[in-house]
Amino acid sequence: MGLPSAIVAVGEVLAKKRTSHEWEMVLRDIKLLIDRGLPVEQIVSQKSISDLIFDDLPYHLKPCFLYLGLFPKGLKIEVEHLYLQWMAEGMISRDDCQENETTMDLAKRYLSDLVQRKIVEVEEDEETPPLRKYKSCQVHEHVKDH
Repeated sequence: MGLPSAIVAVGEVLAKKRTSHEWEMVLRDIKLLIDRGLPVEQIVSQKSISDLIFDDLPYHLKPCFLYLGLFPKGLKIEVEHLYLQWMAEGMISRDDCQENETTMDLAKRYLSDLVQRKIVEVEEDEETPPLRKYKSCQVHEHVKDH
């Protein structure tokens, strides 16, 4: 049952790799899991795939991803509240903002990055369709069970 999700997740990690060396590093990581003597079912489990996804995240997104683990599985998280929490916890810093970007803009950009990587699913606000404003989010289905 976890196999299709595992294939999707590994494919998403590999899709971001540009060189054969990077692909070989992913293969090495998967082989390490096998060499640990883990059953095949566990290797393709969400935890192992989540590890691969986490390892592939840029440094600035890792704390944001980990913070989502504090919320109960399946809970829809109000994004405006999440942005404020990320800022209060120091995950969003003015020092990381681009020119003319607010910390709120940066938090939105970080969430969008997690959405693009298919780590987070979002519900869009129906009242502002042309702006693509997010209303709520939750960890993506293939990452949830880690």
